[in-house]
Amino acid sequence: MSFIPVLGDLGRRGAKTAIIDAEGNCSYAALDAMSARAAAGLLRLAASDDLSEGRVAFLIPKGRVYAAVKAGIWRAGGVSVPLYPESPLSGTVRLVRDCSPAIVAAHPVLADMAKDVCSQTGAALVRTDDLFSSPPAPLPEISPSRRAMIIYTSGTTSAPKGVVTTHANIDAQARSMTGAWEWTERDTVLNILPMHHLHGILNLFLCPLSVGATVEMADFDPVRVWERLGRGGISVFMAVPTVYAKLADAWEGMDAEAKNRAGDACRVMRLMVSGSAALAPSLLSRWFKISGHTLLERYGMTETGMILSNPLRG
Repeated sequence: MSFIPVLGDLGRRGAKTAIIDAEGNCSYAALDAMSARAAAGLLRLAASDDLSEGRVAFLIPKGRVYAAVKAGIWRAGGVSVPLYPESPLSGTVRLVRDCSPAIVAAHPVLADMAKDVCSQTGAALVRTDDLFSSPPAPLPEISPSRRAMIIYTSGTTSAPKGVVTTHANIDAQARSMTGAWEWTERDTVLNILPMHHLHGILNLFLCPLSVGATVEMADFDPVRVWERLGRGGISVFMAVPTVYAKLADAWEGMDAEAKNRAGDACRVMRLMVSGSAALAPSLLSRWFKISGHTLLERYGMTETGMILSNPLRG
C-alpha cells in the first residue's frame, strides 16, 4: 500500500469526515478507497505499475472527486497539474501544451471542455467515473524526493509559468503551518477559494487533511458564506483581502439582528487568516469591528510556498 508523505494513511482515520461538499459528508476511509481506485485507473490507462513522475492534468470542480483524484495521481506516482474549470479554453490549452501531460482527467460535467483540450494537445482523456470503476491494483512506494505538483503562477507580470514542487517540499510546508497555526483534527475549515492556486490547495486543503481535520468545500458567495458561518461548526476561515471586503460590504447591508448573528458566528471561530495580497489597514480595522478577529496575515508565493506569518498568539 502506498502512502503520500503529506497525507499518510488516509484510511486510518476511518469514519471521521474528511470532505463536506454538495453531495454531503465523505469520510477519510471513503476518500482513501476513492483515491486508491483512481490510482489504479491511472496505472491501467498508462499500462504501467508506476507513473514515474508522469504529469496528469485534471479538470474537476472542488469536492471529494477533486480530492480523490489528486491523491490518486500521487499514489500512482504521478505529478498533479490542477486546471481551473472557469479558465478560457485557450488558456487551458496553453498550460496543457506547456506541461505536456499524457493524461487529462475530467469530471463528467467538464468532459466536453476536457475533450476540446485533449483534441488540441494530444493528451488522453479519462473521465473520473471511469477511474473510480477500476479494480484495486498494487501501488508504488512514493519517495518524498519525487516531484509531486505543478501549479501555474497567476500571470500578473508575464505569462503563467509552471512551478514544480516535491512531496518533501509540500510536506515540510504543511508541517510548518499546522504547527504554527495549531491545526488539530477537531478543526473544520470552510474552503471558498479556487483549487488551482497554492492558497486553496496547500493552506485550506492539504494542511487540514494532513492532521485529520474536516474541509468543507463551497464556492464563494458573500450571502451564502455568512449564512454558513451563522450555522456554526466552522473553526478556521482563510481568504484574500477582496473576499473580506465583499463580506464586509454584505454585512453592512444586513439588519441589526443579522449583523449581531454574523459577528457572534465569527467570534467563536478559532482562527481567521488573510493572504495572497496586502491587507489594507482600513480593512483590518473594519473586519475587527465586525468579527472581533485581528486577521492573521501571512505571505507566500507560488514559487516559494508560504514564507512568513504573523504569530497565532501575540
